Amino acid sequence: FFSPVSRPPFGLKRSPRPKNISAFRSGPKASWPAGTRSSPISTWSTGLPTGLVFNMSYGSQGEARYSQVPILLEMAGVPYTGSGPRSHAVCLDKALTKLLIREAGIATPDFRLIGRPEEVEKADGMSFPLVVKPRFESTSYGLAFVETRAELAAAAGRIIAEYHQDALVE
Repeated sequence: FFSPVSRPPFGLKRSPRPKNISAFRSGPKASWPAGTRSSPISTWSTGLPTGLVFNMSYGSQGEARYSQVPILLEMAGVPYTGSGPRSHAVCLDKALTKLLIREAGIATPDFRLIGRPEEVEKADGMSFPLVVKPRFESTSYGLAFVETRAELAAAAGRIIAEYHQDALVE
């Protein structure tokens, strides 16, 4: 799923790598063509973007929003660091990620998805304390530690109302 520098999709070609590497090694403007005012991520002689994007961007909305910037970069033929669109889409879905991890034989806590506050009975049989979090968020947004069924119902209800997505309970 992960690669240090993502590759363009089949059929797209990048501009020659030596120009890109020399542009970064020799400093910002040292290797730009005379009279050029744009950055190394431009369309020098090939008409294709050159350079490298250090992708630290999130998309704007949706369950696969982290995939949006890598998709656009791949469509434009611009090399970038970080994971590709498929990796981002899979990993942002915590339930799918946990299923894939489990399928690979890696231990992960059991989990349940709660789509409506009245579905807290889906967590019956799980031992408290529990972790409750939105299915499609990252960086601990919405994370809650709960020790009772009432706290579970409140945390799941808040996640469903605030994030408009299932609450993952583990």
